[in-house]
Amino acid sequence: TDYRMPLLKSYLESFLFHISSCFENKRETVRNIDDKIIIELFKLVDQNFREEKEVSFYASKLGITSKKLTRLCIKKMGKTIKQYIIGRLVLEIKKEIFKNEKSFKEIAFDLNFSEPAYFTRFFKKNTSMTPEEFRSRMTISPSKQP
Repeated sequence: TDYRMPLLKSYLESFLFHISSCFENKRETVRNIDDKIIIELFKLVDQNFREEKEVSFYASKLGITSKKLTRLCIKKMGKTIKQYIIGRLVLEIKKEIFKNEKSFKEIAFDLNFSEPAYFTRFFKKNTSMTPEEFRSRMTISPSKQP
């Protein structure tokens, strides 16, 4: 089990590197202003998704309207900014559940959910399973470990 977190971190870093390279050329210059905005958005969401879940926050930080940011995200990513934020939050929840170091209540409060019941409803709505079901699927019995 000690190898899983470094491996998961390595995969995530590789994925994020790949995503950022899609928006930069070999000389590390940004191709156009839309790509620059998306790159900055990725950084902002990664730094703030625990506390800030509203599109208006990110649009304000980027100096554009919420409507323009939403249109840009649909154009560049095929999803709205809200969908992207939700996806990032779900990824973090899954990571915390997988690590199995905190209770669901602790995870909920760490990610600024007002109550654990809302956390459970949010997770089920976005993954079609409860946090308990996800944790039980991630638990590997000793006989199945490599």
